[in-house]
Order: sequence, then C-alpha cells, then structure tokens
Amino acid sequence: DMDILQHISIPSEEHLRDAEFLILDANPPLESLHQAAQRAHDLGVAVLLEPTSVPKAKDIALRPDILCAMTDGWDTSEEEVTAIDQDDELIRELCRKLLFKMNPAGAHLLVTRGKHGLFYASKTTNSDEEDPFHYQQYDVQEPVS
Repeated sequence: DMDILQHISIPSEEHLRDAEFLILDANPPLESLHQAAQRAHDLGVAVLLEPTSVPKAKDIALRPDILCAMTDGWDTSEEEVTAIDQDDELIRELCRKLLFKMNPAGAHLLVTRGKHGLFYASKTTNSDEEDPFHYQQYDVQEPVS
C-alpha cells in the first residue's frame, strides 16, 4: 500500500552530519523530499535524486525549492567542458555507451554542442548491419534574415 510512503521520516541532523551523500527516492511526498534535501544541503551533504518515474520526475522539476538543494553532478570546469566538446571521438564513445544502456530495440540521442552544432547518435537492432550504431555531426549555420 502506497500510504506507507506518507510515514517515511526525514533524516535527522544527527544522522546527516557524518554523511557524504543523501540519495532521495521520489516516492515520499514532495514536502518531505524538500525538507530532507534542504536539511542535507544546509549541512554540506551531497543530495542526489532517484526520480523512480517520469511523472514523479516532472513533479520535482516543477519545484525549484527541491531542485536548488540538489547537488550539481557536473563538477567539470568550463575549460574541461570545452575540451570534451571538441573531442569528437570522446563524444562518440560516450554516446555509444549511453545508447548501449538504452532500449535494446533502438534508441536515439541528440547532443547539443553550442557553436559546434548538433551531434546525432542512433542505435538500431533490426537491420543486417554488423555495427548498429550510427553518428552524424550537423554544423550550425548563421540564420538568414
């Protein structure tokens, strides 16, 4: 019975004080998630979220008070991001790894690369091709007035 989720307690400061991470499951009420995330954030504990479903992720996405307490998982500097963005082989490798974990029947990724354009990666398994992965780089063109 899902009513049990209403009774999940919020971690105390005592429990959080020595924690490195707090991983929140999105099943409890949003207010409980907010209180737990804010308490952990205030204590310097990294807050991560497992949204459990698309509808619950959408509910949380509409709550900036919860999102602001989440830990930014991207600790890469601007210089490192630029270097990654300019490494086509690395982008291709990362897309391949992600596509491998996605729908076995086929999946598609669009990677926006700012002024470097758009990178499209796809996987299909219903063809006779030996390599089911396909990639295409699309360059950005200045809009014509």
